[in-house]
Amino acid sequence: MFVQCEEQEINTVLETPGVVRRLFWLGKPATIREKEMQKVLQFFSDNASRNIEYKVFTEGEEVHIRKGALRNQKAVVLKNENTKVTLSLPALGCAFKVTVSKDEIGKID
Repeated sequence: MFVQCEEQEINTVLETPGVVRRLFWLGKPATIREKEMQKVLQFFSDNASRNIEYKVFTEGEEVHIRKGALRNQKAVVLKNENTKVTLSLPALGCAFKVTVSKDEIGKID
């Protein structure tokens, strides 16, 4: 969700259910120019049939690795970053951490 609002309205916007966070660039609140917003809207229009998901994993959550050399291994989330997670793989019998893209792991049902 993108919202155009005045600075004094931002707290109300952030309290709205479904709003994840405020967009920042170089440590300051970001301003999206009209031309950039049109590109974002065009991207979503062009990809309307694709399933685009925002993956959130919590520290301590057990996941399975779906891709790569460690495929089919269970792991525990140690650190959740923007597009990557750091995992612990206890089944290997040693202290082993790996950082992978969120696209490479899935939640265990």
